[in-house]
Amino acid sequence: QQQQQQPVAAQVDAEADPFGLNDFIAQAEAQAAEAEAAASAAAAAEAPSVEQQPPQQQEGAPWDAATMEVMRKQALLDCLVAAKEHQHKVAWARTSVELLIEAVAKPAAQGGFAEKFVAGQRQQLKGLLCFVNAERAARKSGVNRRPGGKGTGEYQTSFERARAEWSGASWVSARGKVGSAGDAKTQSWLG
Repeated sequence: QQQQQQPVAAQVDAEADPFGLNDFIAQAEAQAAEAEAAASAAAAAEAPSVEQQPPQQQEGAPWDAATMEVMRKQALLDCLVAAKEHQHKVAWARTSVELLIEAVAKPAAQGGFAEKFVAGQRQQLKGLLCFVNAERAARKSGVNRRPGGKGTGEYQTSFERARAEWSGASWVSARGKVGSAGDAKTQSWLG
């Protein structure tokens, strides 16, 4: 009976894979795994710093302090990208998203935190900051991207319109005080 079952098993295997693709797929997967291992070894040789490429952790293994810090910064960067992609198109959130990206992406000399990120993350921050600057330049130039727009500057946010209005107001002092002439109450109090 065992001899009869062996030819039947071989026949079932032949019917399951008539073109011999299972062996071909297994070889291709093995080659892909070898290529991936070689690429990761080459990347590790090029960038020996732990901060540039966080090491692949085994599932459930705790991260060391440096890797944890890099991952926290990556999570913040992912939040910035998500805000840009999903909320920047909403008019009421546009200014907040731009100010948030600008606050994080500026260099420390300008009040930002860009130097605290690793090199790859700094490049992403630089791209986000370029996006914000391009959007602001487009609004300042009066380019209207709305369908049927006449390019009259309608694309400005309410924050930018208010800033432009207040910067040119005659009753706002250049030193930041409101009321250049004073009123009767202040004059009587001062004598």
